[in-house]
Amino acid sequence: MVQTKTKEIKGKSYQVTPFMAIEGLRLKAYLLKLVGPAIGELAGSVDGLDSEINSASITKVIEKITEVLDENTFISLIKRLLQNVLVNWTDENGQKHAVAFAQDFETSLNVVFQGELFSIYPVLGFVLEVNYPDFFGKVAPLIGQKMPTIITSAKDDNK
Repeated sequence: MVQTKTKEIKGKSYQVTPFMAIEGLRLKAYLLKLVGPAIGELAGSVDGLDSEINSASITKVIEKITEVLDENTFISLIKRLLQNVLVNWTDENGQKHAVAFAQDFETSLNVVFQGELFSIYPVLGFVLEVNYPDFFGKVAPLIGQKMPTIITSAKDDNK
């Protein structure tokens, strides 16, 4: 049975339904080809659980990913990742909103992330976590435990 999961990120509730099996496998193969070398670079820069992932290692990872990820490919990847995501929130006027990325991707992306572009990364991380829990369980000892620190630090920098 497919288990939908929900998580609140920056005041919005994101509901993620796992991909159908074939799409999940296709996307996993694509992601491994696309970001596998960058993940290897990051994992290679971590000497153990107590090591810090610093800005230099993150910069190297970003450089490696951007070598193979142009802007159109990046948007296409985000569209694929968000296809099974629903977002609910109440705005400052008390009005409730519900957005499904599968219906009108560009409008949905603009509505949900306008002025909050950085919050897309924890959402994408949640989508990957829901769809590939086995992978994240194995990667966590290497870098997974450091990612919340990176995300929190970046949020603090953006205040």
